[in-house]
Amino acid sequence: ITVHNSAHKVKVYGNTITDCTGGIVVDDGVEDVWVYDNVFYNMNKTDPNASHLAAITLRAKGVKVWNNTFYACDETIRVITHPNFGDNEVRNNVFLESGDVVGSGTSGVTWSHNAWHNCGTAKRGTGDVTADPKLTDPAKGEMQLQAASPCINAGTDVGLPYSDTAPDIGAHEYKQGCLPFPALLFRLQNGQTRPEAGRYGEGR
Repeated sequence: ITVHNSAHKVKVYGNTITDCTGGIVVDDGVEDVWVYDNVFYNMNKTDPNASHLAAITLRAKGVKVWNNTFYACDETIRVITHPNFGDNEVRNNVFLESGDVVGSGTSGVTWSHNAWHNCGTAKRGTGDVTADPKLTDPAKGEMQLQAASPCINAGTDVGLPYSDTAPDIGAHEYKQGCLPFPALLFRLQNGQTRPEAGRYGEGR
């Protein structure tokens, strides 16, 4: 998924992206993009034809990366700065058993209230969680928080809806007994990333 060509005020949300190289690219010249409530898992850097390797490539201005979940990703976020880069946020995300955050520094990006567990290079900020986030079954793509998760009510209010005293960290708000909703799954097939149906999540 690529946002480019001077796009403004774009929202990319509710996607599950797996088994591919490269996920969401927010390119130079873009401003005011929200990337939230997405799940990335089993993403590797083995595709020799991929132009972008990270789950999220961030090289724009005013991009808000909120409440996403990353599991088993070789590279989670790649930060590429340029003269117009700045006013970006990475908050309320779960990073579990994944590789590095890669980039040319933290200038222009505010990092806070993220969960980091068994990861490579991290960009630590205020309000972070380092304990196991206790996802339901991440190896099967089930990224809902368990009742004992330290991510429940541990996030910061970014303006997205939440169900308790404070937002949760991750793509799915913990709601005991709520009904699942369908999410769009992207999987690598014959060298191309294609959407397919049949994956469900719980939460916001």
